[in-house]
Amino acid sequence: MKQATHYRLKIAASVIACSLTITASLAQGQPAAGLADTADPVRWYQEDLTPNARFQTLKKEADAAYKEALTECKAGERATRAACIDEARAQQKQDIASARQKTQDSRR
Repeated sequence: MKQATHYRLKIAASVIACSLTITASLAQGQPAAGLADTADPVRWYQEDLTPNARFQTLKKEADAAYKEALTECKAGERATRAACIDEARAQQKQDIASARQKTQDSRR
């Protein structure tokens, strides 16, 4: 019994150490060693320096979230599908409006 507890503590310590390493590297804006795929474009790890570039990134994120929501809606019940799609579209519009507002505020 003690050996099982000791083993679980070792696993927990390892998980915590890995998550701290990942968190620290993400905080620096760089992918953690082993997390970045060598096929990843360099632009994925470059910061958006202009308001327009930031808006484009936020818009891409909103569009990707909308696409995921559509996939979930289509997998759901047929009776609620139309409402789900309408809700996803409304969320996308809200996300894009929020992105536009954030980038306009940073231009001032």
